[in-house]
Amino acid sequence: MNHSRYLRGALFVAILVGLDGFASSSRAGNAAVSARQAVDIAQEQLDLRGLQSSIQIESVVLQSATVLGSKRVWTVLWSRPVSSDSGKFEVGVEVDMNGKVVRLVKKTAGGAKGSP
Repeated sequence: MNHSRYLRGALFVAILVGLDGFASSSRAGNAAVSARQAVDIAQEQLDLRGLQSSIQIESVVLQSATVLGSKRVWTVLWSRPVSSDSGKFEVGVEVDMNGKVVRLVKKTAGGAKGSP
């Protein structure tokens, strides 16, 4: 009984190691959209909405958008949350490798710097 439990555990670890290796190799290539392009796209979003003088880009991070890491996005966070009419707060944007922008919205401003 203990022997089969050991084999299942070893198989599970082997699968995790294999998946991690697959994800690492898929992240190894260069991003199709550079960090500079992601910043420019995010800044354009602020400019279009007239927020460029009150909100700044605080951070830019290249992240895996999927479990296996096959899809990556630039996550760009604002210096403080931007409130909306619906009572939610935009904390930044994601820029995918095609340049598509998705706003990052939270229900509350909790944890973000400053208040809207």
